[in-house]
Amino acid sequence: MKSFKKKVILGLAALALAMPFTNAKADTVKYAVLKDSVESVCDDSDVCTTTFKITVNHDIADGYNIGNGSAENPGTRFKITPKSAQVEKITNVKVTLADGYTGENGETELSLGEGLAAYEFLVKSEETIPANQAQTIATVTYNHAKDMDDCSVSLAVQTQKGEVDPEPIPVPDPVKPTPGPDTGVSVPAVVLGGTAIVALGVYAVTTKKSKIKNI
Repeated sequence: MKSFKKKVILGLAALALAMPFTNAKADTVKYAVLKDSVESVCDDSDVCTTTFKITVNHDIADGYNIGNGSAENPGTRFKITPKSAQVEKITNVKVTLADGYTGENGETELSLGEGLAAYEFLVKSEETIPANQAQTIATVTYNHAKDMDDCSVSLAVQTQKGEVDPEPIPVPDPVKPTPGPDTGVSVPAVVLGGTAIVALGVYAVTTKKSKIKNI
């Protein structure tokens, strides 16, 4: 009997050690704005144009689809929110979708308007993104005045399976044009997003065959 009890205890102990490693690896889907994709160009008309790219990466072995427009898999919805109170100074907000991706009605170029408190758009695709391959799905551009108190925005992502809380997308402060060395003519100042910029990461963690949640 003692031998049997000992075997049971040893067996339970072995099971307890094994459990944390059973199905411990979760599938991760990450939407991000890479810092080196953020660019702000300011000309001499007191208006800047800011650009950034939205990418998706994941580690699901059989691939990941952002949604094809079906009732079960409608697509991934994005919401861009200006951080400034001077929302009227943000204009010409546009989204250019990558090859293989379309808007809600099949568009590849989306004009979202200007001066709004938030800008929303849906992206859908039949594409299956291979595991561990970062893929750009959209490029966002908008104009803003140089004298804005804050020209950055925040991004929220709502997938067909869950919702992501807004996270900041850093945008470089606009730089005023500097005079040319000989002519005194202003030249465009281009600021790449590599200085004091942190990449946005919004992600979902899920086990296989379960819905994405807690994004």
